[in-house]
Amino acid sequence: MPKKDDYPDEGKMSRGAKLEPKKGPQWVEVPVFIHGISPDKFPSSGEAEYRKLLKLVKENLGKYPDKKLSGKPIFVTWGVPTTPSAGGTDQYLAQVERTIQEQVKEKMGGAYSNPFGLTGYVRDLLFFGIADLFYYISADGEKDLRKHVFNHISRALQAMDKESDDHISLNIFAHSAGSVIAHDMLYHMFSTRDHTSEKGVVEDEMDALRKIIKAGRLRIRHLYTFGSPISLLTLRATALVDKFRKGETFAPQNIGLLMGDNLGTPRWVNFWSRYDIASYPVDFLYSNEKGLIEDHEIQTSINPKTAHTGYWTSNEMAEYIGKTF
Repeated sequence: MPKKDDYPDEGKMSRGAKLEPKKGPQWVEVPVFIHGISPDKFPSSGEAEYRKLLKLVKENLGKYPDKKLSGKPIFVTWGVPTTPSAGGTDQYLAQVERTIQEQVKEKMGGAYSNPFGLTGYVRDLLFFGIADLFYYISADGEKDLRKHVFNHISRALQAMDKESDDHISLNIFAHSAGSVIAHDMLYHMFSTRDHTSEKGVVEDEMDALRKIIKAGRLRIRHLYTFGSPISLLTLRATALVDKFRKGETFAPQNIGLLMGDNLGTPRWVNFWSRYDIASYPVDFLYSNEKGLIEDHEIQTSINPKTAHTGYWTSNEMAEYIGKTF
């Protein structure tokens, strides 16, 4: 039953005014964008591209009166210098990739590309795209990137939690290697296992988020990945190789995807393209009851480079996000 204090002072109300109880905390739908691999020689921070995607998504959500992204967006960029500086070594990735590629190309001369340019094209993709993945799966690179990305997002969410009584509902949009980082971050936020890799790196920031989750003020609503190599990178650890050798799968609750929270399905939509050589399906990795996780193919350019970056401007993807939100 409502308490007396739930209503305004009746003596100050005009005759015939409707009495309504005060609203409690509301879920604020916060979009989080985590940049990934860009096969460009001179990549941008990605924020302009993600603002275009956010605009497309909001336009499509507008077709559904009960669906909206209401929170302030969080943009995360890595691999290039940012303002203010993130401080980590990862900000020099693109610069070092260019330096090495230019020296290799000079040493190899015409042998860098065959007469049709195919080998040069592939080598460029390896230098300016796949090299970022090599960095992340290395011990030092993983530590540096997690410290940058995990801590940036954690501090932004903690600030939101302090500024308002409303609760935070995350909607993560992650491209390419950014999807791998997002997936790892959700595991560190929601899994109850001991996270030994956090020690001295992101331990305090992850503990802070887990306290907010435990208090019921933070959840993951949706995870949208595109151009994702998550399936490929299940081979990066012996424990994961052994798990799939035994025919086991991951538990979705370890990344915050629960069936009992009445948020509908799918909760994780993974967009891929047959022309994007870095994108793979993911739903078979998990015990995927009632369609919590869905792989969805979209049409892109047949050029592997533009296929990998075309998601940002894909109205087809934005429409499906609106439909499944």
